[in-house]
Amino acid sequence: MTDEPLPPSRDTLSKATLFCLACDRTAPIDDAWSLAKRDGRTDLSCPDCGAVIVSQPDFDADESKRLLAA
Repeated sequence: MTDEPLPPSRDTLSKATLFCLACDRTAPIDDAWSLAKRDGRTDLSCPDCGAVIVSQPDFDADESKRLLAA
């Protein structure tokens, strides 16, 4: 018996899909998620319930080069 990959189905989720654990929203990353920059961070929030899905620090190009060189 050989393992053959299954053909992709229409219901397969893209790798660029976000999930809101607070309200169970599931949608592509390029959908209507709310993006806000504040206090040196970028927050991605659910448009349905307002929960923050991703929060990450902002880096400028020079700073990231210094971190990699260290």
